Formats: sequence, C-alpha cells, structure tokens
Amino acid sequence: CKNQTRMATMAIKTYNEQVLEHINFLRAAGLDVDELQIVSAVASFVRCREIGEKAGRPAGELAYKTMQNQMQNDRYVGLKTICRGRNGRVDFETYGLKPSGEDTPVILQKATEQQIKEDLKRYEAAAKKAYGFWEHSDRDGKSDYLDSKGVGSYGIRFRNNEYGRVAVVPMRDIDGKLHNYQLLNPKKGDEPNKFFAKDARADNLFHFLKPVIDGRSFGVAESYVTAATCLELTGLPVVCIFSCIYFESSCLILRKHYPNNKQRCNHLVFG
Repeated sequence: CKNQTRMATMAIKTYNEQVLEHINFLRAAGLDVDELQIVSAVASFVRCREIGEKAGRPAGELAYKTMQNQMQNDRYVGLKTICRGRNGRVDFETYGLKPSGEDTPVILQKATEQQIKEDLKRYEAAAKKAYGFWEHSDRDGKSDYLDSKGVGSYGIRFRNNEYGRVAVVPMRDIDGKLHNYQLLNPKKGDEPNKFFAKDARADNLFHFLKPVIDGRSFGVAESYVTAATCLELTGLPVVCIFSCIYFESSCLILRKHYPNNKQRCNHLVFG
C-alpha cells in the first residue's frame, strides 16, 4: 500500500503530534526522553538514561535513532524511530504533515519511574476488571447496533441492559491477553455509542475476527463494523484495531508477529 493512500484514509497528524507520539513511545520503552532528536540514517544512536536513573553519563545500552523521510506527496513526511529499550529493539513509524514555521519544539516534563509504575498498576487493575466483565458477558445474543449495520458477530459477546442489546468487543494484545473491551450500544441521534473500560490500556490492541495464519493474507481495519464488512466482502481474515492513532504501530506489530506473510502490504485495509 502506498503512503499517499494511507494518508487519504486516516486522520492527518501534525508534525508535532508525530513527535509527541515518538517521545511517548520511547518513554514506554524506559528511555528518559523529554525531546526528540532527529538524525540522518547514517548517524549514531542517541544514548539515553533509563527512567529513574541518576543524572550523569548513560550507563546502560538504551538508545534510539529517529529519522525523517520525505513522502511522495510533498506535504507529508514520515518519522521512524529505532529503539533499543528495556525489552530489546522495537521500531515505530508515523506519517503526517511536514514541519511548518508555526511548529515549536516539543519538550515534555521528564517522566519518572514512579509515573510508569503507577500507569502499569492502573492498567493491570483495569485489565482484571475488563476480564471479569468479558467472562460474565453472554456468548450468544444479538446487537441492535450491528443489526442496524447489517454485519455479523465474530468472536464477540453480548449484554442486554438499559441501553438495549449491546455488543462487547474484546481488546487483546498480540499475545492474546485481554486488556480492555469496547461496548457498541444502539445508536441514538448524535449521542456517542462506543465506550471503553475505565482506566484501561488502549494502545496497540486487537480483535481477530477470524484466526490469522502466518504466510497467508489478512486485512486490518479500524472499527469492528468496518472489519466485519471487509471480512464478509472478501472472505479474508480481518484484524480490528480501535483507533487510527495506533494504526501504524499496530500494523508494525502484526508484521513482526507474522513475518512469513509475503503479501501483507497488499491486503492491509485502511478504515
């Protein structure tokens, strides 16, 4: 899939939004970073202290390299970060508008080890509640919202409450652990009808509508309805992601998890 096609079908990030995502990505990997250094492909890695490490020369092997790539359309650039973090090497890519004269350097307050621990503790508690909610949801049922969209149910569960017949879509990481869920309530006017579990993790989570086999083509789509529609139209297994913010990083995770899918780029569906 060409980059221009991607940009036309998803929310366009500003340059500063891209930079902010890369800083947060590095912090999640344990690097003490409050601003992003962008270098050439041949430049050395930028060595960093670990979050919580005392000031001074970085003692560990944590480092990153962020490069900027001009895209075919002159309005857009891509940023790619190669990170050597707490869990080994991880790459992260984003695409968006090129920098303008109005952009100011993005500098954040330094993250602390305590903040990271508190986030992880909160996410873990929310994941346990989400798992309990999922386990006590009905395996069989109907969804008013999905019926109105004319799509079927694939690996989801149901609730029948004051909002009507509600669909429950599980949100799992690439290893299958459930962290969150999305509720699809019946649509009523302009009121929002999609809700997530409180305080739960939302980044880079998936729902596989059908099993994916490494080496065979599959699709990726934002939102359950789009994913179900693509599955029913093409017959391909489709993976649902839940926000365009994490679309690029989620696709990178899927590529690494299914390395033998030679035609993977030809079958990514951008919802």
